[in-house]
Amino acid sequence: PFNDYMETQKNLKVYFDNFVEIVNRRIFFIDETEYDLNIVLSYSFGKYMLFEDVTQGLEEAIVGNKSAYNSSDASIRGLKLAKNTEIIQMVKIALDNYNIIPYFQPIINNKTQKIEKYESLVRLIDVNNRVLSPGEFLNVTKKSEFYSQITRRVLENSFKILEKINTSISINLSALDIEKELTRELVYSLLDRYKGHSHKIVFELLEDEEAKDFTVIKKFIRKVKKQGVKIALDDFGSGYSSFERVLLYEPDIIKIDGSLIKNIEYNDSSRNLVETIVIFAKKQKIKTIAEYVENETIFNILKDIGIDYSQGFYFGKPEDLKLN
Repeated sequence: PFNDYMETQKNLKVYFDNFVEIVNRRIFFIDETEYDLNIVLSYSFGKYMLFEDVTQGLEEAIVGNKSAYNSSDASIRGLKLAKNTEIIQMVKIALDNYNIIPYFQPIINNKTQKIEKYESLVRLIDVNNRVLSPGEFLNVTKKSEFYSQITRRVLENSFKILEKINTSISINLSALDIEKELTRELVYSLLDRYKGHSHKIVFELLEDEEAKDFTVIKKFIRKVKKQGVKIALDDFGSGYSSFERVLLYEPDIIKIDGSLIKNIEYNDSSRNLVETIVIFAKKQKIKTIAEYVENETIFNILKDIGIDYSQGFYFGKPEDLKLN
C-alpha cells in the first residue's frame, strides 16, 4: 500500500538490485550466437506521474552508472533541468544581442537628501523586450561559462557611464568574480583606462559561501584601493559572519541588510541591531548605507539613528539612465 512506502522502499531496493544482478549474469543465444545481458532498471513509487518519473530516472541512472535506480520525483528534477536550460539559452541570446545591461538605483546622502551614488544592478532584456531582474536568471548561470560574461558586460557598461555623471557608481562583485583571474585583469584594465574616474568607483562585495581563496580577495582589495576605489560590504547584518567580514576586508562602507530596515518601524529588535551596527561603524570610521528604504517614516528613523546614506523605492527604483 502507498502508506507503507518508506518501509516497502527498502524491500523494493533489495528486490530490484537482486533482479538486475540475476538478469545481468544470464546469457542467451540468438541463432547460436551468445549474448550477455546488461539492463538498467528505473522504478518509481507513488500515485502520480510515475511514467514521467521512470523515464527521467532512466536518463539519470545511465549518467550515474547505476543499474537499479529509484526515480521517485525524477520528473520534477527533469522539469527543473529543462527550465534551467531554457534560462541559459535566454542568457546566451541576451549576451549575443548586448541585452545584458546595468540599471542604476540612486543612493542619497541622508543629510542633504541629494543623490551621491548609484548602484549598478544587472538586468536582462529578453526577446519579448521584458526587463528581467537578476533573481530570474543569475543563479542558474553561476556554474556556466556565461556568469563571467555577465560580470564582464556589467563592469564594462558601468565604467562607461563614469564619464557622463558626477556621482559614484557602486558595482556588485562576488567572491567568485574576484577569484577568477580574467575578471581581476579586466577590473585592473578598466581602472587604468578610466584612471581619472577611479575615485568614483565602489566595489560592493557580495557574501558567497563558495569563496575559497580569501588571500586573492584581500590582495585584490588592497590593489584597487591604491587607485582610489572604495570597498563596500553588502547585506551587512544578515548573517553571523558580517563582523568577521569587516575584519577580513576592512571596508570603507557597509550596506545594512534590507531585512532589518524594512521592519524597523515596528520591530524594536531590528532597530536595536541597526543602532548597534551604526555605533560600531562610526568607531571604525566606516560609512553606512541603509537598503530597502520604502517610506518617509523609515527614512526619518534612519536619520535619527545616524545612518549616512539611504537606498530604496522611496527615493527611486533601478532605471536605465539613458545618458547616450
